[in-house]
Amino acid sequence: MKIAALIFAGSLLVCCAYGQNDGAWVKHFYQNPDDKHFDAFWKKVVSEKYLEDQEKVSTLMGFVSQVLHRYPALIKGRLDSPQTFPEKQRDLVYLLLWESDTKEGRAILEQNGKTELAAKPLPPIATWKITDAGDLDYCWGYYFASGDTKALDPILSALDWGKYAGAADKYKTSQKTAADGDAALKDVLFQTAIWSLGANGKEDAGVFQYMGKVFLDPQTSKLRVLWVGVVLNKIKPEKYKLVLPEEKDKG
Repeated sequence: MKIAALIFAGSLLVCCAYGQNDGAWVKHFYQNPDDKHFDAFWKKVVSEKYLEDQEKVSTLMGFVSQVLHRYPALIKGRLDSPQTFPEKQRDLVYLLLWESDTKEGRAILEQNGKTELAAKPLPPIATWKITDAGDLDYCWGYYFASGDTKALDPILSALDWGKYAGAADKYKTSQKTAADGDAALKDVLFQTAIWSLGANGKEDAGVFQYMGKVFLDPQTSKLRVLWVGVVLNKIKPEKYKLVLPEEKDKG
């Protein structure tokens, strides 16, 4: 199994990936929902083949699906003719229509013979599983468009892999068994998640406040509390102080 070098979530680089104007619009959309910029943005998506760009596509899918969910009228004239898209992009267009979770999107799927997908219910974002860095990006895109903090739950779940910290470095000199590869991947996802939560939590009050809620929730596992605490401490050390076990005994 080949383990790629650590890739930070594309959501953190969204302004670089989409340009300052588009990037700022994406990251702050839920705070100031305005679909007037969407047409110009979508034209760029099509002309520059963002749906074929691995660095952009995951965040794009999460973001656009939720903009369409909020403004289903945007589907007409942009995604209502999937067959006009290049073959490499067509399946992603179908997924966008499904992930928009709109009657308009499902009708287009039906018209194009995607009856099974049209009938398939969209699972709640909080239940989505993280299997690669693209899943993290998708959740960030979803959050930027909707402001739904449930999209942060899958990202926070990757903190549970903190127990694999260091596995990515060890993989370089390991026997590279399936177990070694699995541990290394989980370490990469853990590091990516913790960095993305720190960067976005510093900029976005909603992310920071939700992490504070998770931190104080008695249902949150001790391991997740630990790593959420680490992130919160880096953002606001004056509010969230880390106390080492030996210091705790001293009060």
